[in-house]
Amino acid sequence: MNDDVIKDIIQWFEGDTIKFIDRVMSDDLLEPEYSAVICSNRIIRIIQVKNNTERKYETIEEYLSSIGYSEKDINIFMRSREKELEDYEGYIYKLD
Repeated sequence: MNDDVIKDIIQWFEGDTIKFIDRVMSDDLLEPEYSAVICSNRIIRIIQVKNNTERKYETIEEYLSSIGYSEKDINIFMRSREKELEDYEGYIYKLD
């Protein structure tokens, strides 16, 4: 497959994930409509791809900071993720 095609797909996936991150951050913490865990799974996949080709990220927080999110925003996202993890039964990706 052409490298440009793969780069486009990755870029689109990352753009959609950033919109997803924004929705998680503005979502209700007690009754969320968007899954912070699924969103973090997407972020982890992006990090894994980027770590193979570009910059190395060690955490979700480091990635979020690198794309312009403030410490406050990152804390909101991570708090939402931790709250959801209490009852989450799906698969949770981990960084290597």
